[in-house]
Amino acid sequence: MAAQPSPTPSVTPENKPRTPQPTPSPKPKKPAKPVATPTPKSTPSATPSEEPTPASNRKHKKSDGMNSLVPFVPAADKTAAPVVETKSPLEVEAEETSHVQAAKAKALQDKHVQELQAAADSATGDQVKTTSRRYYKALFEKMREIDPSVKDRIDRTEAATLRRLEQQNPQ
Repeated sequence: MAAQPSPTPSVTPENKPRTPQPTPSPKPKKPAKPVATPTPKSTPSATPSEEPTPASNRKHKKSDGMNSLVPFVPAADKTAAPVVETKSPLEVEAEETSHVQAAKAKALQDKHVQELQAAADSATGDQVKTTSRRYYKALFEKMREIDPSVKDRIDRTEAATLRRLEQQNPQ
């Protein structure tokens, strides 16, 4: 026997499934007209009243190192240590260089140093090294006398100058 297909139900208006109908959204309400701000009956005056208010009657007193206006913030300490400005290494070196240059300019004005410089400039042959050495020794010694604050820098410069002199004239 052959299987018969089952009959498909027919949809009639009475057994049709119901789907919910969309409901219209409510219409937006019109905003209410703004109400004007009421006007004050009197305006404030700039003249002070005879009795001060308690807030304006306060005295600015310090009590236990606290500020009376803001009770939990310590008052500024007027005896605080001054701020010490530190110089950068470049500023220190520039200042030191200017001191050395000023000391050298003054030392070159010394009569004894000028005589030794003239002797070193006019020396020839074997005398160049010894006269130049005497001149530089006298120059740097005079610079130390003029400005002892840069003694270390003068010592380093003297050592470098004498080394260079030895390398130029190895005799």
